[in-house]
Amino acid sequence: DVWWAGPGDSYLQAAEEGLLDEYRPANVAQLYDWAQRISEISKHRVFGVYGGIIALGYNTEIVAKKKLPVPACWKDLLAPAWKGEVMLGNPNSSGTAYLMLATLVQVMGEEEAFRYLRELHRNVNQYARSGIGPMTAVTRGETAIGSTVLHGVINEIVRGFPVLPVLPCEGVGYEIGSTAILKGARNVDAARRFVDFALSPAGQQVGLDVKEYAIPTHRGVALPPQVPKLGDIKVINYDFAKYGASAERKRLLERWEKEINAAPK
Repeated sequence: DVWWAGPGDSYLQAAEEGLLDEYRPANVAQLYDWAQRISEISKHRVFGVYGGIIALGYNTEIVAKKKLPVPACWKDLLAPAWKGEVMLGNPNSSGTAYLMLATLVQVMGEEEAFRYLRELHRNVNQYARSGIGPMTAVTRGETAIGSTVLHGVINEIVRGFPVLPVLPCEGVGYEIGSTAILKGARNVDAARRFVDFALSPAGQQVGLDVKEYAIPTHRGVALPPQVPKLGDIKVINYDFAKYGASAERKRLLERWEKEINAAPK
């Protein structure tokens, strides 16, 4: 009945394809403007429940042991020292990886972004199928650095792992983690109550209580010190309407598969 969590781009594609039901929760008006935007773009079919900032996470012990240069910017990952030390997600199966791809296209321009990704490909040891795959490998010491979202790194720091985040200097995009009601849901009333709760201060406090430090979308939720304000970070004006559109998403993914994933090392 309900689709829960993950970047809003894929939700917008589903809304465009008629797979989601329209609903107008009262709590949407209490969300931050950046979260309200996804409901407006989707014509009230997608609802933002958390924010996640694209980031890199690295294992401090591996970096120190191998004397790797801690990157400050996207371009720093191209250094020869990082060969075989970088793990990214596969944007065809990972919403977080698609967020990174769309971010780079907006930060650099499409042609420059694909030139960058072709160069970076030489340093990549694996494209993980899931968005959490690279950060999981970083915490286990299986790779030195990986793509993730900022709260994915913060969560692991709080759990005691030797990891730190990088927010690349050129700018970062952000996801609006979302929820939606599936078209034709059998339990529509229950689904609507779930969405209402997910958008309430009490519902969003649950994530913080279990130490999942994504950014709440409701203005009434007090931010703990581990959670940054979106306005305090150099985030780009991410174009959710364009990069959540089915045709643009399909085109970029096909280009990535052909030019990056299929390329020899």
